[in-house]
Amino acid sequence: MAGRSRRVGAYYPYPRAYVDRAVVRSPGYTVLADSDLDWGEGLVALHDYMAQRGLGPIALSYHGSASPALFGIRCSWFEDISFEPPVVGVRPERGLLFVSATNLTGAYRGGADPYRWLRARKPVDVVGGTIYVYDLDAIRAEERWRR
Repeated sequence: MAGRSRRVGAYYPYPRAYVDRAVVRSPGYTVLADSDLDWGEGLVALHDYMAQRGLGPIALSYHGSASPALFGIRCSWFEDISFEPPVVGVRPERGLLFVSATNLTGAYRGGADPYRWLRARKPVDVVGGTIYVYDLDAIRAEERWRR
């Protein structure tokens, strides 16, 4: 039982993300895509994550009906096909990239799958169980090393 409580603790204070992960063993983004955690609740966790790490504006690909600005989240680049315009700023090539589970799966993209290349990579973190964090600098360094 102690092992289970440690797993639940990894999701605290966002325990609903744990419920889905307790049942499904596939990658988390496949479970949480298009869930309410990815339609606004993940933004609460993202705000806390940014505050704990002292992060300034971030690059965020998000899918949901709530504006990240309502949660105090500032973006240097923002993508959400639910908003008009759907993209604000220039997609980053360096630094951290935050991608919500729904966008990571390519759902709602009408055949486009801009984050397929990230699904094979391990994120540096998962915020609130639903927003995946990728270090683009580390990915570029790894790709250079493999050449």
